[in-house]
Amino acid sequence: MALGAPLFPRLRARLRNAWIYAFIATNMALGFALLAMADGLVMVLVALFFFGVGMSQMYTNSSTWLLGLTGAALRGRVLGGLTTAIYAGQFVLPFVAQPIIREAGIRNTFIVLVVILLILAAAAPLASRWARRSANGVQPS
Repeated sequence: MALGAPLFPRLRARLRNAWIYAFIATNMALGFALLAMADGLVMVLVALFFFGVGMSQMYTNSSTWLLGLTGAALRGRVLGGLTTAIYAGQFVLPFVAQPIIREAGIRNTFIVLVVILLILAAAAPLASRWARRSANGVQPS
């Protein structure tokens, strides 16, 4: 994640938040896909690199997006809520994932996550476009 974090200013200068989320989901999907195929330590490290690049952008993109939507009086609470959501997700995930992994296997679970992340990668820009058109009074197509 430390290697990917310096990418954010460049991404932010070129892309809207939704496209950065697409970048995040694509990198995480690539990481999970490589983990599903990994047969040794080198492949695991490469997979974790891609996953880390995606995750390094998640908090930064989410916090800058939320801060841009929030007034100064609520910013501390909003960032606290984001941080709480991230850590709560990290705490809860093993309890949710372990029964799935036990039934489906780790590789199949990673493949399902790849599919979900690729759907999210495609949905983020489409949802953003739809929201912008709706906000401007244009009927989405």
